[in-house]
Amino acid sequence: FKPRAVPKILNFIFEDNKKLQTVFEVKPFDEEEIMGLFKQADPNKPIEIILRMNEDFSNRSLIFKQGDKEIPIKKVDLDNMWEYKN
Repeated sequence: FKPRAVPKILNFIFEDNKKLQTVFEVKPFDEEEIMGLFKQADPNKPIEIILRMNEDFSNRSLIFKQGDKEIPIKKVDLDNMWEYKN
């Protein structure tokens, strides 16, 4: 963990068992929602933003996590995914 600004965009790149890479992008975060989450957080503890999904990439959710506290990030397009080609 290291200090960073509140994110405006976020990209996850992951690979399946066939080596196919996929991008999941949050662009942009809903400013009111993300700022509200950070304002509720303890500034002295690390924060994680976690993408959760099934192995087949279904049932996606984005989670704001600090310690044991987990809050779903709701105002996000969970279908914003595409194959990564480098």
